[in-house]
Amino acid sequence: MTAVARIQPSMGLAMPTHEPTFHEPTFPELVNMGNDLVKTGFLPDHIKNGAQAAAIILTGRELGMPPMRALRSLALVKGKVTENADSQLARFKTDGGRAKFVTLDADRAVLWLKHPNGDEHTESFTMQDATKAGLTGAGGMYQKYGKAMLRSRVITAGLKSIGWEGGAGTYDPDELAPTPAAPAVAEIEDAQVEDAITDAQHDLLSNLLKSHVFTDSERARVVKKAATKAKAGDAIEWAQSTIKTRKDAEKEADLTDATDAAPRDQSAP
Repeated sequence: MTAVARIQPSMGLAMPTHEPTFHEPTFPELVNMGNDLVKTGFLPDHIKNGAQAAAIILTGRELGMPPMRALRSLALVKGKVTENADSQLARFKTDGGRAKFVTLDADRAVLWLKHPNGDEHTESFTMQDATKAGLTGAGGMYQKYGKAMLRSRVITAGLKSIGWEGGAGTYDPDELAPTPAAPAVAEIEDAQVEDAITDAQHDLLSNLLKSHVFTDSERARVVKKAATKAKAGDAIEWAQSTIKTRKDAEKEADLTDATDAAPRDQSAP
């Protein structure tokens, strides 16, 4: 008869585990990744370069969004974050909040909300409210898609009213849209081209911000503000001055450390 040996694992030995470590990309790495993504043509049209993509990814990181969702869902308009109402409501529910439409039609939207902390609030927004706000001009979105526009506005207003932190400083694109008659498209494009940051400014600023003297938060703030030629010029001047000041301080600190570490003459009084 053949004996079958049964091998029992030793209870005293721990099996080795190999858990992958996650490395959050630095700002320069995000800029490089953004430049590659812009070249694909798959990103939204408002993202023109890697630095803008990096700023949006960092903003999304603060809101708990993965990079690609942030690129799809977010935009920065004059330093303010825009995010579609649907995306904001989805984050609210993921955060533990609850929401239910009491009324939703072409004339009125009423939304009940329950904050993750238990607070409750009911928000309403009507076509009459939209008219008072000057949003219902002829041929406008409220005339064409009244129900959808009321729905978006009541969501963003409700999330702010109930005090949800995830909605603080975040706006639906419609909330930041200008209410007066807009100039012709050609005039807008000409003004944007004339005032936009140049490629040379973008490349110079990106290279400056790769310096180790800056933190990721400083890099993100500079990129957000450097949207025009004038502001980009100010940002470049600040970055150059900051690099010089901080590197001089590092040299002085190194010299002080070297002096302190040098052997002293024991015969000196």
